[in-house]
Amino acid sequence: SIMKSDKNDYSSDFINSNNKIEFHHKIGWAEITYNYERKKSNGAQNLYNPDFGQEGYEFKKGFGKKDKSFIEIGYLKRSNDSIYNGNLSTVNSFDSYFINSQIINNKKTKFNLYVNQNNLRSFSENRHEDFLNTKLIYNQKLFKNFLDSNLFFETNSGHLPQQEFTFIEVEQGLGNYKWIDINNNNIQELEEFEIAIFEDEGRYIRVLLPNQIFIRTYQNKLNYSLKINFLNWKNSEYGFNRLISKISNQFQYSLDKKTNLNINPEIELNPFEIDDNSLLAYNYSLKNVFYFNKAQQKYSLIFTFLENKSKSNFSFGSTRNSNIIKKLNFLHKISDLYLIEVIGNDQIKTNWSENFSDKNYNIKDYSINPKLTYFSGENNRINFNYKYSNITNSIGNQESLRQQNLGISLFLNESDKAGFISDFNYYKNEYAGEGNSVISYVMMNGLQNGENYTWSLKLQRKLSRFLDLNFSYQGRKSNNYRTIHNGSIQLKAIF
Repeated sequence: SIMKSDKNDYSSDFINSNNKIEFHHKIGWAEITYNYERKKSNGAQNLYNPDFGQEGYEFKKGFGKKDKSFIEIGYLKRSNDSIYNGNLSTVNSFDSYFINSQIINNKKTKFNLYVNQNNLRSFSENRHEDFLNTKLIYNQKLFKNFLDSNLFFETNSGHLPQQEFTFIEVEQGLGNYKWIDINNNNIQELEEFEIAIFEDEGRYIRVLLPNQIFIRTYQNKLNYSLKINFLNWKNSEYGFNRLISKISNQFQYSLDKKTNLNINPEIELNPFEIDDNSLLAYNYSLKNVFYFNKAQQKYSLIFTFLENKSKSNFSFGSTRNSNIIKKLNFLHKISDLYLIEVIGNDQIKTNWSENFSDKNYNIKDYSINPKLTYFSGENNRINFNYKYSNITNSIGNQESLRQQNLGISLFLNESDKAGFISDFNYYKNEYAGEGNSVISYVMMNGLQNGENYTWSLKLQRKLSRFLDLNFSYQGRKSNNYRTIHNGSIQLKAIF
């Protein structure tokens, strides 16, 4: 494609060429690609449409079949031209070497591997950088699908903004954050905002500010899951096999970290190695759920272990969060009318901010929660529950809370025409510590010291094939505080 344009004292020439040669043979294929593009003007330079150019060629050689198993190697070179010191010249170029493969691909196993080495040269900034990008996918099913394993690993280079944000007030109920004036100075400060627990308290939203500071990063991502299920043995003639068939387990692990290449320029492929000096962002999650008699509600047991850790980087410093939960659920259904459930929970929740000490806490929460459910018909039920919690903060002012909760909830459904949900809860909080603080708000879930009452109802009604009516209402009352009512109604038309 060739184009020439003339306008008064300005003229320009443009050329674009895309070329590709493919060759296929019995054991594979080969490809050669060449692309060229250039715009050059004569006369005054147009700032809104400057001169540019780029040139690239690529070579690929593959063996195998792409829909089954294959391996492909390749090389890519590209250079970019732009206006520099008033002239059109090459400002940067990169060389890329890569291997793309699908080594195994069948019903039980899938194994893909991609490796890419990039060498970037910036002539305008006299800078040279090397990047290594990888991706590995491995899925495996064994022993007649008793074991199902999935692995995903990826590394790449990028940039992370040194983010700044502020909070803006919106109409009541439309925001996500609540302002807690910790020092009673009537000045909104960043450390005084917390995620709102009740909908009517959400009066602020967090808005990211424009940012032009980016930090070079290297990212490692790892996800792994393993499912163990012996359900196929439930009809076995061996008693031991039938017992094992009641057991299943799900394991999930994920890790995502970003390190600062300006501090540590070395490419770190090991995702488990953590350098606190160069670590910018971090997300870690480990979850294991053990089931006995899963989904049968007959002497069923569920044990859950969950651990989360994260780190975020902002212009005002970094923040860290962690959460460790050990939870045991026991369920047993008596005939078709009653379901007994007992939940034991052991949780440790921490928050650390580099510059906002009022948001730092290390909370330990122990609770026991028995429930009784009565079923009336196929879609109607009523729940009775009691929960006792002992919550302590081991740092700062060392706040403590003993909380008791009595609750009842009702679920009524009339086929596809109407649904009604209602609940009432009584909370008794025995709290020791500063009441007007972020920590007290987190520990008491937005409630107050002493006696608290919360209630809600939701009604969904199908008026016709095209009209749905939804009504919701929530209320709460605490000692020495006025009653708060919050309701909404929605009419939805389906076209």
